[in-house]
Amino acid sequence: MPLRSTRKVDVNRFLLIAILALLSYSVFYKNGNPSRSSALTTVQQGAENVVESSKELVTSGGNGAGKGKDTKYAVMSMNTKSNSYDYMAVSSKDRYARKWGYDMLWSWDQQKDGIFKYWDKLEMIANATKATLAGDESYEWVLMIDYDTLITNTSITLDELVEDSLQQAEREGKKRDDIDMIVTPDCFPLNVGAMIFRTTPWTLNLMQEWQAGRLIKNKDGHNPSEQDVLRDFIKSNAHRTADKSVTILQWKMNAFPTEIKCYDNRDPIPWKPGMFLVHFAGAWAHVKEDDPTGVLMKRYYPYIDQADSDVEN
Repeated sequence: MPLRSTRKVDVNRFLLIAILALLSYSVFYKNGNPSRSSALTTVQQGAENVVESSKELVTSGGNGAGKGKDTKYAVMSMNTKSNSYDYMAVSSKDRYARKWGYDMLWSWDQQKDGIFKYWDKLEMIANATKATLAGDESYEWVLMIDYDTLITNTSITLDELVEDSLQQAEREGKKRDDIDMIVTPDCFPLNVGAMIFRTTPWTLNLMQEWQAGRLIKNKDGHNPSEQDVLRDFIKSNAHRTADKSVTILQWKMNAFPTEIKCYDNRDPIPWKPGMFLVHFAGAWAHVKEDDPTGVLMKRYYPYIDQADSDVEN
């Protein structure tokens, strides 16, 4: 079944192209921080207007994404190729950032030779942290989420998510001011599809050490993934990663749908309406369709901000 009528698909594809072209100006490049020129502000406003013009988006006010230097949070994501679900992936994140006035930062750069794109997460987090420490930005925390996610409850603020996480850390005997990293597991100890970092010197140093871990071969002689490196860091408390982090329940920030049965052993429940985010990690291994992630995006996108709805499988 087609996602939309032929005419509607064409309109949405046009909007997506415009969104990507305009938002690309707000990318964190590897050698610099985002400009705050009036020209960029105009481009960002144009991107917001394009998204708002889509009949599929229901916005709720807010100050707009990336409009000022005083925002406390940034939301980050990345992609390098065209997908059937681009419109849904982009609009979900952009809608959330605009609603609460968070900066929405994207990376569309192609991956470097021999280095998977997911390693650019570290560079984006490092750049945001550098900009904040230099006084060019005011981010206290940054949320990095994978592209194959949907923010499904835009009423949950990052203030609430961070505060809930810090309270969990305190229950575990940690001091809230010591926590610079918020992560989740899945059915394995760590899934880096959604992470929150405090913009501190410790975080900046961790990004450097984490990046260096890419060059250390695993027991099979292969370079590890970014997830593998951080998992091993936390397990051994390398660079104080266990001391400086809290691992919250998966469903609070990184829920998997019923189709992807890999849940946090502490509270093994799938995504439900009203949860913050749904992540279609490894959809190819669980959904036997030509476009597994696209199928799941199409299935779950209509339930954004529909807390009382039941997903039909």
